[in-house]
Amino acid sequence: MGQAARKKRILAPLQRIGLNKINDIAAGLKEQFGEAKAEEIMNEWERLSALPGTAEGAGAQNALYEYLNSDFALSMLVACYTDAAIIRQFALWIYEHRELFGGTILDVGCGTGILTCFLALVLPEARIFAVDRSENCIRTARKIQEIMQAENVEFCRMTAEELQGRTFSTVLSARTFHENIGIRRTEYRFRGFSEQAEIYRQIYLPYCRTLSERTAPGGTLICMERNHMDTEFYGMLQALADCGCRVRPDSLTELSCEESDFREKSSFLCMAADRTACGEADAEPDALDREELFRVWSERAFSRSGDPEHFTRPQTDWYVEQHAGELLEGYATYDDSGTQLARACLYRDRSDPDVFLMHQANYGQAGVQVLPMEALGEAREIFADHRRVDAARGFQVRPVI
Repeated sequence: MGQAARKKRILAPLQRIGLNKINDIAAGLKEQFGEAKAEEIMNEWERLSALPGTAEGAGAQNALYEYLNSDFALSMLVACYTDAAIIRQFALWIYEHRELFGGTILDVGCGTGILTCFLALVLPEARIFAVDRSENCIRTARKIQEIMQAENVEFCRMTAEELQGRTFSTVLSARTFHENIGIRRTEYRFRGFSEQAEIYRQIYLPYCRTLSERTAPGGTLICMERNHMDTEFYGMLQALADCGCRVRPDSLTELSCEESDFREKSSFLCMAADRTACGEADAEPDALDREELFRVWSERAFSRSGDPEHFTRPQTDWYVEQHAGELLEGYATYDDSGTQLARACLYRDRSDPDVFLMHQANYGQAGVQVLPMEALGEAREIFADHRRVDAARGFQVRPVI
């Protein structure tokens, strides 16, 4: 059997609900509901998406989720538009790693239950308890369960926090971190690498603790999360370790797909973590644990480039933290509200007196150049030009001390 035929066979259960990717949601809505109703849906979708806090997670998307899942046909159209590609990839990963799942499984934030029901069919002997905070999602999930004939699943409207005292041999979290932690990422982008990682570790810690407490000692926590291989992910690894969940490096699988609502390729990471028997008694990893976590992160994060001039933002932050010595000159740019927009600094290289670092970061990007000391005067002139331009545009320019 060829690879395409094998994949089709594995994913066949998803065809029972017609999970096929669509690229034009407006056309799909018009075909399903008619032009007037489709326009009404699109307007409400846009309104709810624009509500303050919706993009920051931590339950802020509840109103949007409830609306998009208020009708079964609408829910399925939305799934086909926004999620079909990644659900298929998640499903294939679940099938290929089915040996990781135990006999009792908790699916946290199951949404409309598509993956849950697929998992139930892959593991018919397992007992699966699936929870979500959205009443409409649970209603849709039960309908999907009926269509897919997944009998070994129980859906319930609740949160993982409400399951105090209950543990499962496997806990599955598919894209639940974002909606449960509420990170305002733009606040930390100009901090140093270790400071960013520590901030994210503290933010992730309460939710990681909840998932760890639901995972039986000796059990497995399986996460499928949006991934940028950045300081946020590194902080999440640390938080999981602090709660007694040790990620298996060989389980890390990067998935990539085009999401219709993002108009670009998105990256996701699947991973399995072993829940140690001692749990929170293990709360402070030793230096070796920290080194191992960094190795796990860096092997993935640095696999794309070894050239500082082509580093990603987190690679740049790490490199500057490791090599920056004395600050020779620096400035930061702010808008009228006091929001930092850019930062530029010249540093001596702490390990090589013949070179210096030119580090520049703005709202979207960051980069570092390693230059000979003979180029320092030219670098200072470049910075002076940039400061004049920023000041002329009405920005506040302040020295970095």
